[in-house]
Amino acid sequence: MKIKDNLIIYTLILYALFSVVSITISEIFFILAIILFFYEIITKRIHIKKIFLSPVSLPIIIFTLFHFISAATGIDPLNSLKDAKKIYLILMFFLCAYCLNNKEKIKTVLNAFSLGAGFIGFYALLTGIYFKHIKGIYDFRASSFSGNYMHLGGMLMMALIVVFVLMLYSIKEREKTKICFYTINFILILFGLLYTYTRGSWLASFTGILLILFLIDKKWFAWSIFISIIIFIIFINTSFAQRIIRTFTYFSGDSGTERIYMWKSGLKIIKDYPLFGIGTANLEKIYPLYIHKDAKEKNQGHLHNNILQIAVIDGLFGLSAFLWIFITFFIYIYKSFKNTEDLYLKYVLLAVFSVLISFFVNGLFEYNFFSSQVVLIFWFLTGIGEAARRQVFL
Repeated sequence: MKIKDNLIIYTLILYALFSVVSITISEIFFILAIILFFYEIITKRIHIKKIFLSPVSLPIIIFTLFHFISAATGIDPLNSLKDAKKIYLILMFFLCAYCLNNKEKIKTVLNAFSLGAGFIGFYALLTGIYFKHIKGIYDFRASSFSGNYMHLGGMLMMALIVVFVLMLYSIKEREKTKICFYTINFILILFGLLYTYTRGSWLASFTGILLILFLIDKKWFAWSIFISIIIFIIFINTSFAQRIIRTFTYFSGDSGTERIYMWKSGLKIIKDYPLFGIGTANLEKIYPLYIHKDAKEKNQGHLHNNILQIAVIDGLFGLSAFLWIFITFFIYIYKSFKNTEDLYLKYVLLAVFSVLISFFVNGLFEYNFFSSQVVLIFWFLTGIGEAARRQVFL
């Protein structure tokens, strides 16, 4: 293929490679791809219907509309409208869905994504071992070159699921080189994720992998649960297992307890601003007025829960559109997975379906829907799922 005719694909490959590594570098390639995409639309006179073929296009457009209405009518419209520009990240979905129009392109970008995620998993593993076990910094939590441990947890969660599915596919196809490649990356990503100590991402990853095994082979699913229990018992005295056990404890100052307090505050805000919310980026301006009396953290930029956060900033109309997006995704990606005969595309759709479920589960404990680096990867992967669907059904 000619380089000049595939610059968008090359930028997407580079985005995929750096997506987990650095938000700055990855966004540069994303923006470049968007510029090239619009140039192609104009010069080749591509009809807009070809861009918005997805069943999820309408709920995305409606959500975007409500997001800007809420920003314009919120408690600080100028601040909200400035922050609302992050909605442009959704363009990644349409970019991938349209441009990755054959299986080889999908394979290439997913291989680049796996390689980049494996690298940052290795980095997180090394820093975890060095700072926690050698330097003795007990509360160390691994992060990427940009973003914090929560962001890295969300990114590695999605990467772990994708690489796990690709590993299973390579095993099924008996591709020895790819088995080694994906298995090594899977192990690096897994341990990198562990060293972030993000319980929400751990739970989401475990949920996603169990879902994959359940849909592929019920025996694998049953054995995986049994083996997981045995591993947990064996390593119960490690910091990882103790981190999980702390989830079920209740004491003042614990992050889980603080989340409960902020969720209660969020419900009070929704009661006072039910329809269009307070507008994005405004929570810190009013949170002290609604703070729980026992909360240790006196202010919050977000509520560590997608559903509550969207309801607070975009109101119940915005929340309805948000849920519409995910419900539509769940239904049509699952149907596409069940009805696809091409094995590789079937596994890609399985990976995307599992990412959707895991991202939603993670969003019950973290506000990841407008976390730039995390959600950009989400739109990247769901765009790949849409591209796979189009190759089968259109």
